[in-house]
Amino acid sequence: LFFFQAEDGIRDSVASRGLGDVYKRQVHGDIQFSAYMGGINNKIMLFFASISVLFSIASAWSETPHMIMYAIAKKDFKPNTWTKLQNYLNYMKEKDVSYPQWYELACWPDDLKGSQVGALDGWHFYNQAFYDGIKPEDATIIINKEHNVVNSVVHTLDLLKKADNGQMYHKSFMLRYFIHMVGDMHQPLHVTSRVSPQHPSGDKGGNEFFIKHNAKNLHALWDRMMEKIPMVSRPLNQNGINSLETWADTIRTQYTREKLSNDLKTKDPWKIAEKLHEIAKSEAYTGIKENQEPSAEYLNFRFETCKKLIALAGYRLADLLNEHLTQDKFYSLFAFTYI
Repeated sequence: LFFFQAEDGIRDSVASRGLGDVYKRQVHGDIQFSAYMGGINNKIMLFFASISVLFSIASAWSETPHMIMYAIAKKDFKPNTWTKLQNYLNYMKEKDVSYPQWYELACWPDDLKGSQVGALDGWHFYNQAFYDGIKPEDATIIINKEHNVVNSVVHTLDLLKKADNGQMYHKSFMLRYFIHMVGDMHQPLHVTSRVSPQHPSGDKGGNEFFIKHNAKNLHALWDRMMEKIPMVSRPLNQNGINSLETWADTIRTQYTREKLSNDLKTKDPWKIAEKLHEIAKSEAYTGIKENQEPSAEYLNFRFETCKKLIALAGYRLADLLNEHLTQDKFYSLFAFTYI
């Protein structure tokens, strides 16, 4: 959700866990996605949608936070926003039986990635370096400042802005990515890679920071919200929907817009990523050691951080769509800057 990677579900059947694999497959050099999208016809788009059927069930359990984030945002959608959002998303949804519930569309980009549709894998993370016990000149980490989760938010909105009403597949496709990437951008370990003497190329957002815990590594632990929230299975049934709505209400009650008003003043996605990077350094990597069991204090405190970040992601998603979706103009809520 906001931030959590759906590929946890295939960890045991591949050589490395989701994002770790993504880092290895990363394309160095930005894909010009507008040209890429321009060459995709309806049949390929339907293929992208339908191929995810197999994966959507196999990797369901770590998708729950993404769906909770969407549930938080949905409660703040204006009626016109909700109507237009359904119109755009339905253009692909009605052709694909694997997404019977709106919440599940927040997982769609991870489903594609898990189905080896990897052209946009780099859009899920931004490996800002956290140098820990090593000098930058001694590190070998490659920081891609173009093909990353922050620019994915910029690109998706830019393409949505440019796509006319006759390009419904473009809008439907990119809305799914935008909803998901706003979530990913709020996960501290999606925007950080710890660089150390043991990991001079970075630890792949905590994927190589192994711990004695059911989650196996630090990234998965944060993806699963310290495993404090039961993961909901897909396809969703009514019990699953009720669970998502209950958690959304609980988090919204605890972390209200008023309580987070100062945080919500930050609208530039690069500044948001910087703040999340600082949280990774001060919280994700602090108070825990590799190859050891995380303490109860660590799990409880960081769970609160996860809930706050989910709330921020949901509120920001709703604000952006409310301001721009009803205007046929997705732009400028964030101060977009290409680098």
